[in-house]
Parts: sequence; structure tokens; C-alpha cells
Amino acid sequence: MSDTIRMMALSGLAYEDTVPLGFRPLPAMPDGPDLQRLNAENAQVLQADSSLEEYRRVEPREDGEPLFQEIQRLEFKLDVVLRVIGSLLEHQKAVPARRKFRIYAQGLEWTETDVAPAVGTRGIVSLYVNRSLPFPIELPVEVTAVSAGQGERNVRVAFHGLSAHVADLLEKMIFRHHRRLVAEARQHR
Repeated sequence: MSDTIRMMALSGLAYEDTVPLGFRPLPAMPDGPDLQRLNAENAQVLQADSSLEEYRRVEPREDGEPLFQEIQRLEFKLDVVLRVIGSLLEHQKAVPARRKFRIYAQGLEWTETDVAPAVGTRGIVSLYVNRSLPFPIELPVEVTAVSAGQGERNVRVAFHGLSAHVADLLEKMIFRHHRRLVAEARQHR
């Protein structure tokens, strides 16, 4: 267990949101080349998410720097294109329904209004972590708990087979969102 995972587990760091989230049951966990492909694709999506988040914080060195202004203009156009693609996919029902979720270092939880998978079910959770990216991360999971609420069920899953690189990128994403929430809370005081 990495130091970051221990810190997150002890501090309870998690990222909560409402985004498109789907669950696809599988007879067995992916392994070999299938698991390697999932990890490679997840790493790409998480790195793209990170680069979009980090780039927005770049400040110009001088107020009139033309290169910086041109890059910002191109970034804005790219954001618009990505949002349009994401919106088109969502309207074509290619994207799963939006669900409230909470992700942490070892797993995630979501609120299910349809039929919840049974404890012990293995599968893939598709989670759209960035509204500007029309691609999900697809995490191999096993359902560890299902609890009933008012007209809905809370499903808890544990991750299986994540590469160290993907686990690290997930931890960093969770920390970025936690840091942003703390900063926003300070601004609203």
C-alpha cells in the first residue's frame, strides 16, 4: 500500500460528484491482455483529465504575451469541441445515466435507482470523470456491499487489477478534486 493510499484512507479523502456512470457485469475479472488494455486506456483518460486541469492554471508572464493569448484561444475552442462531442454522445444514449458517486483510493460507491448488482458480482464500472472528455475510465470491480435507501440502493465496489500507474493517477485525481473543494470552501467564507 502506497503512502498516498494510507494517507487517503486515514483522512477519508474522496471525490464526490454526479456524472454518467454505468456498470457492466462480467463472468470473470479481465486478465492478461484485456486487463493491460483497460489499464492503458484508463491511464490515457486520467492523464488527459490531469493535463486539462493543470493547464488551466497557467498564468501569462506578461499581460500582452501573444503566444499565451493564442494558446488560451485554442484551448477554449478545444473545450467547446469536446463539450459538444460529449453532449452529442449523451443525447444519443451512448453515455450511461448520471448517478451520484463517491470514489476513493480502494473503490467507489454509487446510488442506483435501477436494479442493483448482487454482492460478489464482478464487472466493469464506466465512469466519466471529466465533462470535457467524452471517454470514461473503465474500472474492473467486485461488488462488496449493497444497502437499501429510500427508493434507491447504494452500491459499493472494490477495484481489482489496477496497475500501479492507474492507481497513482486515480489518487492524484481524487486529491485534485479534494484540494479544489477546500479552496472553494475558503473562498465562500
